Amino acid sequence: MVTIVNKLNYNTVYNKILYRVSGINSNNVKLLLVGALLIILLMVPNVFLYNPLKCLLRELFSINCPFCGMTRDFVLMAKFRLPQHNLFSIPMAIIIFVFYPMVLMLNIDIKLSCIQRRNIVMTLLMIMFIFNNIRW
Repeated sequence: MVTIVNKLNYNTVYNKILYRVSGINSNNVKLLLVGALLIILLMVPNVFLYNPLKCLLRELFSINCPFCGMTRDFVLMAKFRLPQHNLFSIPMAIIIFVFYPMVLMLNIDIKLSCIQRRNIVMTLLMIMFIFNNIRW
C-alpha cells in the first residue's frame, strides 16, 4: 500500500480532490492568479515598488541575483517603456504572461523528469546571474 501511494503523482491527486470539492480545475486557478497579477500590474504598477524586502545577495555581497531589477523593469513595461535594469526582463515577462497561460489553457503536459527540470532551471539561473552582473 505504501509503495502505491508513493508512486501516485501528487499533482494528479491534488487536482482530483480540488475538482471534487470545488468543481474548479487547478489550472484555472493558476490562470486566474496570473491574470489578476497582470491586471494589477497594468492598473497600478507602482504598488510593486513599495516592497520592503531587500535582496540578500545585493545587501551582503554587492552582487545582483538573477532577478535583481525585474520588478522595476516589469513596472516600466507596464508603463509601455523599455526595461533598463535586467537583460532577461522581457523573456521572463513573455514566459510568465504568455507562455505559462498558454500551457495552462491548452493543458500541455511537458514531460520532463525532476532532474531534467532542475538542470534546465539551474542552467537558466546561472546564465541570468552571470549576465546580470556583467557591467556593460
